[in-house]
Amino acid sequence: MSIQPVFLMSDIFPFSAILDFLRDILMQAWLCLAVVLRPIVGDTIVDAFPFIMGGTLVTVGSVALALGMGLVLGVPMAVLQVYGNALARRLVGLYVWFFRGVPILVLLFLSQGLFLSMGWILEPFLLSCLVMGCISTAYQSQIFRGAIESLPQGQLKAARALGMRDMTAITCIILPQAYVGADAHLGVGCIVNAGAIVDHNAHLGRGVHVAPGGIVKASAEVAEFGKVDSGEIVRSPWENQ
Repeated sequence: MSIQPVFLMSDIFPFSAILDFLRDILMQAWLCLAVVLRPIVGDTIVDAFPFIMGGTLVTVGSVALALGMGLVLGVPMAVLQVYGNALARRLVGLYVWFFRGVPILVLLFLSQGLFLSMGWILEPFLLSCLVMGCISTAYQSQIFRGAIESLPQGQLKAARALGMRDMTAITCIILPQAYVGADAHLGVGCIVNAGAIVDHNAHLGRGVHVAPGGIVKASAEVAEFGKVDSGEIVRSPWENQ
């Protein structure tokens, strides 16, 4: 008994058609270069290069989509696991446990069977990106969770004391500091706004405020209660020499 598809996902997301279009463009460009390169590198490399480029295009595309999906979904899941209620934390933990523990090949077979049982036929490229994106989300959520939990617990309490809502405090106070570079030192009461950059080994004194778009470069220092305005770049003394 054959399965009759309800609809084809390729009608909505024509990923294969896009890849074929890009591959054709690269192929035409390579045919022009092959005339010049064939006497130099030989026939074997010239004949095999289009297949190598085709595989490279699929690999780069799938990795880029998977990492993008993991970044977009991993941050909210990390926030839920740290600041959510008991049910949200358990659901996120179950998701992370499943997608980090089951091998990717098994997930591909399970996903294909699940969509076929619903009458959906996904393109292989889209299915692989979806599965790898779910795995990437599980791993990246734990990376961001660790970054959030490394911050002092008083940050959220201080934001609440100033009248901020939890969501505003998380997006404007907690998450920007979670992206601070490795080994950066933040003094008590520092505020790093969204869009600001604090590079590695930077030292921010007590009560420093880094506005959106402000940049504190590697090994730079900002004195206590200082302010880095939007667009301002604070460099280390050694960089200016």
